[in-house]
Amino acid sequence: MLILYIISFWVGLILTLITCFVGGLGNHHYHFHLGNHSTDFHGGHSPFNLSTILAFLTGFGGIGYILLNNSFISGILIILIAVIAGFIISALLFIFLSKVLLRDESVMKDMDYQLVGTLGTISIPVQLESIGEMKFILHGTTRSIGVKEQDGYMIPKGTKVVILKVEKGIAVVSMFEKHEI
Repeated sequence: MLILYIISFWVGLILTLITCFVGGLGNHHYHFHLGNHSTDFHGGHSPFNLSTILAFLTGFGGIGYILLNNSFISGILIILIAVIAGFIISALLFIFLSKVLLRDESVMKDMDYQLVGTLGTISIPVQLESIGEMKFILHGTTRSIGVKEQDGYMIPKGTKVVILKVEKGIAVVSMFEKHEI
């Protein structure tokens, strides 16, 4: 049993250090194929992620080693205490990650960044058959994008426009007044 505790502790500790140095805090998506079975492993928002598994291994190995060498408790009870300690350590880490470090994280959705229908103002005039620029607000931040008028007409600075589509990074726009009811 001593070897199990030592290996668990060192594998958990070394892999934890490696993931910290390469930027992994368990916020990754892993996809495993085992025979005919396929499983997704989501990190960060699940209690079963790389960080918590490694914390469990490290805690289990460390507590098991300490108890085996410094107590008169039987082997089965040591395993039980080490497993419980591992779960407690990994749960505390998960709570810390989810409540402190990851509380403001959100998943980016394509729908949140669709520009069709966005209203903005021309900041650099659109000349005949040329490209200008419009400013618009997306999620509270002022952004800009190159624009051209759908029919190739001029649009003066300060005109309100609406994005009809985006082609190769350039927004095709129409004057907003045309669309008002």
